[in-house]
Amino acid sequence: MAKKHKGVSTRTGVICLIFSLPIIAFAVFGFIYDRVPDGQDNRTIATVTRIWNTTGNDCAFQYEFEVDTETFTGGGSAFSSDCHDIEASGRVNIAYDPTNPDNNSPRQFEEASRGVVIMFLIIGGGMLVFAIYAIRKPRATKEQMKIIERGMKELGKFYAPPRKRPTYDQAKEKIDQINAQIVAVKKRPSSPKTDK
Repeated sequence: MAKKHKGVSTRTGVICLIFSLPIIAFAVFGFIYDRVPDGQDNRTIATVTRIWNTTGNDCAFQYEFEVDTETFTGGGSAFSSDCHDIEASGRVNIAYDPTNPDNNSPRQFEEASRGVVIMFLIIGGGMLVFAIYAIRKPRATKEQMKIIERGMKELGKFYAPPRKRPTYDQAKEKIDQINAQIVAVKKRPSSPKTDK
């Protein structure tokens, strides 16, 4: 029976590649979505004035805050579990443009969401690196190819360098097979010489 090739299969690499791409896409989208809009350099705590749909999968809320005694409003959305915290505290962290406070957005879950995004990016990136390694395995070294060539000549077999260099593991397996054949040949009893 032929010896099975050791190491990670190409199929495993393809599967990892398929799963890694949407994970990385989710992480990239998360970074873009979570990015603070241009100009919103100031931070403050706003008072929540209205909140609804707290029993569903998400909710919406409105808030107001003051800048130089002038009141401004804004709004946002969050998951229901986070909205319960907002409702209980009655406050939400926001970012706003000091030159135009109407340009504002809630930043209540910035640190938590950023941690999740980074985690997904690490997982997706790791899977992508693994997939690339599995799909494109390291090729055989020049030394391995020379050993194969010498071994084939020692066995008295014709050898032509392959058009495509085998992988490192495939070359190692081939060398083991050649060495085993050489050992077997050397163990064969030599034919007795006959006198003429």
